[in-house]
Amino acid sequence: MITKYLQSYAERNLLSHCNVFGLSIADPYVKSHINFVSWMRNSGADINKTTLVIYNKGSRGLHAVANIEPYETIISIPFSLAITIDPITESSLGQNIIANKMLNEYWQAFIFSVILILEERDNEAGFFKPWIDILPKYASDYPAFFTEEEKLWLKGSNTLSISFNVRSSCR
Repeated sequence: MITKYLQSYAERNLLSHCNVFGLSIADPYVKSHINFVSWMRNSGADINKTTLVIYNKGSRGLHAVANIEPYETIISIPFSLAITIDPITESSLGQNIIANKMLNEYWQAFIFSVILILEERDNEAGFFKPWIDILPKYASDYPAFFTEEEKLWLKGSNTLSISFNVRSSCR
C-alpha cells in the first residue's frame, strides 16, 4: 500500500512538470515525456519554473509556471546532458572520417551527431535514450518545413529566419 502511495506521489510530482491533455499517463508517448522530465531532473537540470505540456501526440510546448523576471534564468541544464560529438570523434569511425577529410567541419559535426543518435536510439540503457525517445518523428514538426499557413503563426518571431537558414544549408 505504501509503495503504491509513493509511486502515485512520484507520478504527481513528475506531472507537476509534465501536464497532459486528453491522453492517459499510461500512454507510451506520455510515459516517454515523463521519463524525459525525470531524467533531466535526476541529472541536475533546474526546470522548476516550467512545465512540459503535451497537447496531443506530436504536439507539445513549454509553459512557465511561475513569474519570470527580466534576465532571470528560466531553465538550467548541466553540460552532462548536452549531446556533443566527442564520443564519435574518439571512435574508429570518427577518426577515419577526420583523417580522410571526408566532410567539412560543419557537416562533420552534423553527421557525427546523427551517428550518435542512431547508435543511442536502439540502446535501451543509453544515457541519452530519454531525450532520443521524445524527438519528433516527422520533419513537418520543424518550422523549416511548415506550410505557409503555419508560418503565419510565427510572424514577429526570429524562428522563421533561423528555420530558413537551416533549410537553405540543407540544400
